[in-house]
Amino acid sequence: MIRRAFTLLEVMVALVLIAIASTAVSIQLRGAIEKKKFNSNLDRLKSRMFVAQKLAIATQADWTGVLKKEKDGWTFLVQTDETNGKQFSPLRLDKMELYLNGKKINSQLVFDFFSSGHTSPEGILSFKQGSQHCEWKGFDLFQRNEGKKSGPTHPSD
Repeated sequence: MIRRAFTLLEVMVALVLIAIASTAVSIQLRGAIEKKKFNSNLDRLKSRMFVAQKLAIATQADWTGVLKKEKDGWTFLVQTDETNGKQFSPLRLDKMELYLNGKKINSQLVFDFFSSGHTSPEGILSFKQGSQHCEWKGFDLFQRNEGKKSGPTHPSD
């Protein structure tokens, strides 16, 4: 029985095939990671805005949220002047493009969360990051399950 070793050509072909397969997998994985980070950023922002709106109703104080562009992304800060200047810790978000009703926001966007439950501005808020895109129409986060706007939620509601 004669054992034949692999030739240098066979080893090189095998290495090239492994390199091609690993490159394809890494490209797919990178896209999935970018999509997950983008969705995670939006989920955190949506959650923070929802809490700010509910807090405005509960405390009967108007709150303001400022989404401000920084060099390395966006920062969202929520605060009120009515109850001793309380504020949330800043929420840091990755770089992305932001549009309100089709108009690009270059520096900052201010949100008002009123004690009545209403919010402003209204319209379509769009987010873009690379090939990722998301729109919040009528700010979906302020909708109840029945499709009604979330507010006012006082005893008359």
